[in-house]
Amino acid sequence: MRPPNSGACTTTTASATPPGAVSSGRWTWRKPGCPTGAHGLTELVYAYTSNTNSNGSAMAGFNGATDFHNLLMAVAMPAGRYLPMVCVLALAGRLARQQPGVVTVGTLRAQGVDFVVLATAAAVILALLNFLPALSLGTIADGLM
Repeated sequence: MRPPNSGACTTTTASATPPGAVSSGRWTWRKPGCPTGAHGLTELVYAYTSNTNSNGSAMAGFNGATDFHNLLMAVAMPAGRYLPMVCVLALAGRLARQQPGVVTVGTLRAQGVDFVVLATAAAVILALLNFLPALSLGTIADGLM
């Protein structure tokens, strides 16, 4: 859950402050051809999500070559990439020390099709709930304008 939260927090910080919003053209300073409004929000979400999760790409209208964005992305990258690794290792250590429990009728065994379907569905639903609202609302609002 850390990468989506890191991307969302840094996107919020960038969109709420003038130095961050200027790069997407949503404040008073506006360069010709620079997207505004919902598309500017989509650019910020994409830039910070991409930076936190993978390669750090951005849309063409986004000007990420500013000190503000470079510093904020430098904070977001370790928080989104390395902090989850530490949390997973801590969880693995805790589970390794745990004693096996008693198997009863209500126990969901961590093997078989039921467990795989449940775990996959939970991961997909959580990922969609994290990213889909901001990305789809920005695009839908941009199309309606």
